[in-house]
Amino acid sequence: TPPVASAVVSGSAAEKAGIRTGDRIVAIDGRETERFEQITQSVFHRPGETASVAVQRSGQTLILPVVIGARK
Repeated sequence: TPPVASAVVSGSAAEKAGIRTGDRIVAIDGRETERFEQITQSVFHRPGETASVAVQRSGQTLILPVVIGARK
C-alpha cells in the first residue's frame, strides 16, 4: 500500500505543489513507492529541481510537479 501524506507542512514544497493530507503517494519520477522511506530515497534532485510525484486522491491519480526545497 502506498504511503499516505499524514500531514503537509505549511509553506513546504509539497504544499506548494498541491499535495494534500490524505493523498497516497504512489510514485516519484516513475518509481513506485510502497513505504515512506522510499519517498526520501527516491528523490535524486537538488534544491530548485523538479520531481514528478504521482498521488491518488478521491479515486484519481494526479501527477504533480514538486520543486525540491533545501533540506533543513
